[in-house]
Amino acid sequence: MDSGLILDGTVTSEPAKIQTIWNLRESIAGAGLVQGYMFKYDVSLPLRNYYDLVPQLRTKLNGRASVVFGYGHVGDGNIHINVIVPEYTKEICSLLEPYIFEEVSKFNGSISAEHGIGFRKPHFIHYSKDPSALQLMKDLKQLMDPNGILNPYKVLPDM
Repeated sequence: MDSGLILDGTVTSEPAKIQTIWNLRESIAGAGLVQGYMFKYDVSLPLRNYYDLVPQLRTKLNGRASVVFGYGHVGDGNIHINVIVPEYTKEICSLLEPYIFEEVSKFNGSISAEHGIGFRKPHFIHYSKDPSALQLMKDLKQLMDPNGILNPYKVLPDM
């Protein structure tokens, strides 16, 4: 924090404080739902760009979101982006996706930092992985799971 790169934060090794911080972190998502619908993204960014995406999203949404914020693990660049809107609309979704993934890609980040690609984002994976990496992943999946029974329909597109 002394370098000025991190604007604010808390570091502790005391068990009681660790638990308090963890409880606060876990309550963030539920608190946001009171205000409407929450779009959630789990991305990673290089530290030099860690604080860039939230202001960009606020500008992009131009007042359509009630709240746009991020929190995460600055040590590994993982940031949970939350966008709260009064209600879900396709218009807001289309403003966010693929924009957020394009911006993460421009920063050389990953569109899925901590929770995996899952079944919602396989068609966006190309923003984080180049074609040769995708092919290697597909080849390994085919080798290890030729019947496609392990975690079907998740992670890789067109499988």
